Amino acid sequence: MPRGLKNTLCLALVTGLSIVVLAPASAAAQKALQPVQSSTDPKALIKTAYVKSKTARDQREFAEIVYLLDRALRSDGLLPSHQKYASGLKGWAHNRLGEQLVKRGREAAALGQFELAVKANESHWKALHNRGVSYAIAGQQKKALADFKAVIRIRPEFANSWFNRGEIYLEYGDLDGAIADYSEAIRLAPSDPTFYHARATARARLGEIERAADDLDRALRLNPRLVAAFVDRGDIRVQEGQYQDAIDDYRAALHNDEQYGPAYRSLAWMMATCPVERYRDQKRGLAAARKALALLGEDDHSCLEVLAAAEANAGNYPEAVATQSRAVIVIRKRALKGQLAMAEKRLARYQQGVPYRQELIASTSQTGPR
Repeated sequence: MPRGLKNTLCLALVTGLSIVVLAPASAAAQKALQPVQSSTDPKALIKTAYVKSKTARDQREFAEIVYLLDRALRSDGLLPSHQKYASGLKGWAHNRLGEQLVKRGREAAALGQFELAVKANESHWKALHNRGVSYAIAGQQKKALADFKAVIRIRPEFANSWFNRGEIYLEYGDLDGAIADYSEAIRLAPSDPTFYHARATARARLGEIERAADDLDRALRLNPRLVAAFVDRGDIRVQEGQYQDAIDDYRAALHNDEQYGPAYRSLAWMMATCPVERYRDQKRGLAAARKALALLGEDDHSCLEVLAAAEANAGNYPEAVATQSRAVIVIRKRALKGQLAMAEKRLARYQQGVPYRQELIASTSQTGPR
């Protein structure tokens, strides 16, 4: 799943219910939802649904609108113009119902509603975008990508669609495509710090370190509490040999969020592996590594590697070998072939009683295990 998709209403879809009545409703649900208006005239049903749409706020009210419009659309002799309007309004109601489900953490049910919304109205860009976010959360990246492309065609001025397509491209490894989409999102919404942060990530992976650092500076000027940007900027400063500045960034991240695991992980890695002795700290490095593992999970291979490096730095080689061995097992199970060779080299060093040290000016891949 991409790191941080944004939906139409900027709800926390990534972070991120009572029974939903789907059409056609069951007999019990029909009875519960039966409006005072009992007419079978499709025009009257559509009008009632329209009136309700003006004040609808909760899940039940949106479900009732869907029910009314389904009744109208099943009627014989409905004029094409009325049918088109009813379908469009039904798509709107399904989309709003899906958004209600998102607020309650019902992602799978929300996806079903967004799919019904698009089926009812294929040009409903909000529903397309919401469906794309839900597809991405469900791991259906190809479908998500198609939806974001459709939104960009229909509503190119909507910045979130460019950002979210960039997130998919980043996940696919298309760094140039990701940077281009993040840049367009920034052009459309230059005050959103997450867009700069995302572009910095892609630029760093492409080796454009200075430009990545500039983007992180801009992101932090816009939001001084963006903890992930502090950590990423700290990692870049480690690469550039600016160790004290890196420590300051990691500590700034923890000042804003003392439970942010990646900050502990990066801080521990630097304190255990820094080539400049005065920045290494055995006691604090071990404490930060253990905190990172506690926050990010016992099966997080990067945290295991950091803890192993901290144990080796403290001279605890049997513990370092055991911890690094666990990391190697996790990496093998997850088929992370690009990281296996380096992990095995570190293990061999610890078996020989040698700690791991970064080069004085490290490359991106040496900043720390990811």
